[in-house]
Amino acid sequence: MNTTAITAHSGSDGTMRDSLSSLEKGIALGADCVEVDVRLDAEGRLRLSHDARTDYQGAAFLQDALRRVAEAGAKVNCDLKQPAALYPVLEMAESCGLERDRLILSGSVSLELLAADAAVSRRAQVFLNIEEICKFLLAGRTRDMRALFTAPWDALRPEYEGLMRERMAWVADTALNLGASALNLPYQGVTRQHIDFFRQQGIGLSLWTVNSAEDIASLLRARVKNITTLHVAEALRLRASVAP
Repeated sequence: MNTTAITAHSGSDGTMRDSLSSLEKGIALGADCVEVDVRLDAEGRLRLSHDARTDYQGAAFLQDALRRVAEAGAKVNCDLKQPAALYPVLEMAESCGLERDRLILSGSVSLELLAADAAVSRRAQVFLNIEEICKFLLAGRTRDMRALFTAPWDALRPEYEGLMRERMAWVADTALNLGASALNLPYQGVTRQHIDFFRQQGIGLSLWTVNSAEDIASLLRARVKNITTLHVAEALRLRASVAP
């Protein structure tokens, strides 16, 4: 049996992004986990939204999403779009009965916070975004620290593959020392060498957003820890038929 988890990306299988119908579709299809994008609105309420808004009217509330996940016995990946959302998300998830084995945090989970508070990784599984680590490698190369720390991919993308090759051991050690359960990163540029190396170091890879059947099948054969996809039904079908 292939052990790769399939996560339903927000807006998967023809649903609207950042909607309750999206997570309900993922649950109905049998995804191992459903992803929601999380932000705080101006009043400090947790909303489903990938992008910052001036007006969150109409945006779904995270509490409604977590209640539906809890009722379904499912797992949820809260992809944080703001570091400040972390503790409110943890508290809300716990109030909804979602313990560590059913709660994943990804996105803007800061290294400083994980280093200062080891309890975070005991309250939730952390799929640590690789840019949260690699942006520290680039800090000495730019004067625009605000841009680096708020939109790290803009600075990271041109050097991403080089950083991966040169600093894989450092990245793995950093993630493990901070209690991460997996590294979360885009699948483009990830090779079998990367996958095998990180597995040997004791940490798996969660790869996003993998949508083509060819790429999904290849990563299933490589036994990555998680695939996040917009095509859940196809990924589940492939997982049932692709030998690792």
